[in-house]
Amino acid sequence: MKAKLILVLTFLFLLSNSDYSISQFEQQDVIEEADLLLDMMEYEAAIVNYLKVLSQDPQQQDVRKKIGYAYYQLEKVNDALNYIREELNLFPDNGNAYDLLVYILYKLDKIHGVNNFLDDLDFPARLTEENPHIGGLGCFILGMYFKEIKRFDVAKTYFRKAIEKGHDPVKCYIQLIDTDLIQGREMRRPPGVTRTPRILEEAIQSCGNNPEFIFMDGLQCVEKSKTRASLIRNAIEYFENVLELNPFFKDALFNLAVISYNYKDYKRATGYFREILEIEPENNKIKFYLDCCLKELDKSVDREPACGCPKTMMLSKEFIDNPDREYKYKEEIDIHSVLVNLNYLALEFIKREKYDEAIKRLQNGLKIYHESPEINFNLAMIYSWQNNLDKAEKHNLIALRKRGFFGKLPSFRIQEIYKEKDDSIYRTHHIPLSE
Repeated sequence: MKAKLILVLTFLFLLSNSDYSISQFEQQDVIEEADLLLDMMEYEAAIVNYLKVLSQDPQQQDVRKKIGYAYYQLEKVNDALNYIREELNLFPDNGNAYDLLVYILYKLDKIHGVNNFLDDLDFPARLTEENPHIGGLGCFILGMYFKEIKRFDVAKTYFRKAIEKGHDPVKCYIQLIDTDLIQGREMRRPPGVTRTPRILEEAIQSCGNNPEFIFMDGLQCVEKSKTRASLIRNAIEYFENVLELNPFFKDALFNLAVISYNYKDYKRATGYFREILEIEPENNKIKFYLDCCLKELDKSVDREPACGCPKTMMLSKEFIDNPDREYKYKEEIDIHSVLVNLNYLALEFIKREKYDEAIKRLQNGLKIYHESPEINFNLAMIYSWQNNLDKAEKHNLIALRKRGFFGKLPSFRIQEIYKEKDDSIYRTHHIPLSE
């Protein structure tokens, strides 16, 4: 009942710009409603409600940070920074506000000369190694920045701080190991003089023998194989071990394909490239490499790609060079309630024949839970009414993945199947998860 009440308030608010005041006793209810609106990605409505709370109680912690986040999602960066500045003025130990600040500056490409930039905006905060309040994500982003400009010792300090702050330890240890390897090459250390094995041992003790650490062993074997060719077998074994733990580890699949291709085992390389395409069906680079392999396997077939095929390929470590640096907004309301409210709100728009508004809310729901059967089914219905049959079928099939869901293929699609050629009737209607 409470969720339904909040929904009604939400919907009425979205349809009306009327102002209302709140008493001190209503503040918590308004905050909960604002949190729900923020979770539903109704950012403008959330901001209005948060501002009503601040007008009654300016000392509310985190509210300004949430307003800053909402403004950033609305692409109003200056407003976002202003509210984050106010938050840090009042609550200088708010690590999550620091994370959001560093993330926005990273997306604005302002990390270089960041403190001068913050001076110009009259920020109280400084993003330095001495600041104890920067959160885990902020430390990780700063670590990546200093790694990229080759200030390796500073980078490793930030990665250590990120671990202490509870940021993803596997990701942080991988960067510590990779930074040390790069630093060793830059300083031309002798092969035996490295701290990497010690860091790797510490990482395994802390996190277990994760596939990411095994992947690093594979990379090092490939590098050492330049002077000891037999180590390439060890590298292959390490990458295969990675796939035993995680069959969808794209960098490991790609590296096995590359090793096979470079050693002219095109049949094996073809298999690995096809496995990658099952994960990423629209990856044009992989399609190109696959054509190169097929051309080598069958000289009689005209498969010449648009550009000449490479003689050798470089290994990939994409997950190391471009790790996830996104700010993870933490929902205040449980996901089920958010999805229910988004779905009901979309249905209200459908009743008023505002289909674009309904689609927007349903798509927001899919950002939270891509496999939601109810939301996919309702999207399919709207698209079928709009005669967008491809999208309708896609979302219907996703809804039907969930065993026990009440949906079925719409009648228009069943009729189309019977009209198609006989051999097409037997094709699968499975939609890969990658789509």
